[in-house]
Amino acid sequence: MSFASAAIEPRVRQLVAERLGVSPEDVIPEASLADELAVDSLDLLEIAIALEAELGIAVAERPLLDVRSYGDLVSLVASLVEETRRPEPALAPAVLAGVVPAEGVPRRGGIRRALLLTPYAAEIVAEDAMRAGPGACLEITLRGRVAAGAVSRVRSLFARLVKRGIRVHVEPEPVAHLAGNRPAA
Repeated sequence: MSFASAAIEPRVRQLVAERLGVSPEDVIPEASLADELAVDSLDLLEIAIALEAELGIAVAERPLLDVRSYGDLVSLVASLVEETRRPEPALAPAVLAGVVPAEGVPRRGGIRRALLLTPYAAEIVAEDAMRAGPGACLEITLRGRVAAGAVSRVRSLFARLVKRGIRVHVEPEPVAHLAGNRPAA
């Protein structure tokens, strides 16, 4: 168990025990939420909402789908707490995001968005790409001046898509475009 998990686990255990009406001793890392603690999807969502209020985190629905045991829940919560305590290196970058369907798939008007790449916006863009399916390509152009490491940070946001067969292409906006295509004096 990581330091973050160990530090947060007692609060999570107490909250889960209270919500489920079980003894805190019954809530162990190996305990299957569905089988041993009789947690259904609504219970898990209610627990997530309570954890958000208690710990000041945002729990997205998608990561909850992978939570099978109480230990998985603690790991997820600890990583979210750690994320919120980490200083934000820069404001959310402005991006153009587009999903290009796989070759051979009829184009039904590829999705293009101009947005600030907040965690919520990144989740929407990822869902757009997943709906396009394997073989699709997510193209992201970082607008304006790009901070050092921004391209790799944005790529890492969408790394899970690559595992699902979706290509991810991230690049800064061309310099000529930034200068307004004016010839040098």
